[in-house]
Amino acid sequence: MQARCVDLWSQVQGACTITYTKTAIRMDSPSRNFVLLLKAPKWQATSMNPKTRLVHICPPSQWKPNDVHTFGWLRPSAATGLIPKSFQETSLEGLKCRLYKMEIRQKIANPTHAWERLIIKEADYWVAEDKVYPQEAAKCFERALALSSVGAIPLKLETTNYGMAKKKDELKLVKVQVKTVPKSLFEVPSDYKTVKSIQDISGQASQEMVDMFK
Repeated sequence: MQARCVDLWSQVQGACTITYTKTAIRMDSPSRNFVLLLKAPKWQATSMNPKTRLVHICPPSQWKPNDVHTFGWLRPSAATGLIPKSFQETSLEGLKCRLYKMEIRQKIANPTHAWERLIIKEADYWVAEDKVYPQEAAKCFERALALSSVGAIPLKLETTNYGMAKKKDELKLVKVQVKTVPKSLFEVPSDYKTVKSIQDISGQASQEMVDMFK
């Protein structure tokens, strides 16, 4: 079957690939042993670890990996704090897309402290528009990349901090191509074992254990 493959570099996931058709979307992050798959008709968020052969499935609205949440805590400012101000239809590497002008929710009038100058002020955010998916499904991939959610497949994000005029790549588009992939790419392998929480697939403590130490 034919699919569009988008190679990306992310501050959170490193080198990763999003592969999609009209009815399915899959993200592979090889360095993290992580796969996220959603497909019609139910669009359930399916998280897989190819190394441990474990899988976790939940509704897309409930999907949020703890490590990405922690990543946001460790930064003076994260891209999740951006909101769309305006947008325009455009193209990127020959791909039909939408470019959002983003800005931070809480503006700083006169940043004087060093940590204030590290805060993201604004950003340009490109998302794919050649396929339309349920917003909750697409938002899973934005959350996986620690980005603000507009409900589309992320392609590129350039941010500007208060302390620097030069734009920085938070998410970089490396390559776009259409190629033939096996249908099995959008299936859960039969030998994968289902676990109760997303923490279990990545070798983290289960949510039950986390709750015990609260």
